[in-house]
Amino acid sequence: MNESMQQGEPAIVAEDVYKSFDGQHVLRGVSLTAETGKTMVIVGASGSGKTVLVSMFVGLITPDRGTIRVLGEDVTPFTKEAQWNQLRMRIGFVFQGAALYDSMTIGANVAFPLRHHTKLSSKEIEERVVDKLRLVGLEEAVDKLPSQISGGMQKRAGLARALALDPDLVIYDEPTAGLDPLRAESISRHIRELQTKLGNTAVVVTHDMACAFIVGDRVAFLDDGVIAEQGTVEELARSADPRVRKFFKAAECLSGGASQ
Repeated sequence: MNESMQQGEPAIVAEDVYKSFDGQHVLRGVSLTAETGKTMVIVGASGSGKTVLVSMFVGLITPDRGTIRVLGEDVTPFTKEAQWNQLRMRIGFVFQGAALYDSMTIGANVAFPLRHHTKLSSKEIEERVVDKLRLVGLEEAVDKLPSQISGGMQKRAGLARALALDPDLVIYDEPTAGLDPLRAESISRHIRELQTKLGNTAVVVTHDMACAFIVGDRVAFLDDGVIAEQGTVEELARSADPRVRKFFKAAECLSGGASQ
């Protein structure tokens, strides 16, 4: 644990966060806590501000108001990339579209952050790459290009790259988007198994309730720029809030009742 974090301190604490774009209010006072060593799932309809919120945790977007602490650091006053870059070394970000470099092999993609942010030798990097690909079951794809593997395998490769620097926090932006139900379930189980095995903190943004049920320790429902409710998946499934009930019912219909 980093010296800046106190024992038992949450990995992320967002308090009364606001964000607008061109006069359009996206976040309207969001408060959220992600416990260390657990998986927090942020659910909500498309356009509800989920990705905007998690982008603030890595400095891609700056809040208009409010405070955010990430891994013990108050990032609200950060104004320089150097400040963020030091913290980003401890955070893995899995983009919605995997965001692999098309001209690089899968192995080279996973090695990229190691070559640019560590002083490891070539042999050590090669060993780390094999280790991370083994974690996600992709050892055989090390020399393949992204175009030579399936969409689900590309997602796993993106996950391996996010884990390359052994981050304390991993953020997943719609990890099952664009996948069929079987591949989506496989990716969700990979996320859960890896979080359990590695003991890091995970934040998962999704509108896929089947994914939320598999990976989540706690779930926050974001609606119209505010956290309407937080709790376990089971607690939200029994919510009396009509907004939450409507979302869960629609999600169950789309997933064929996967949350039952």
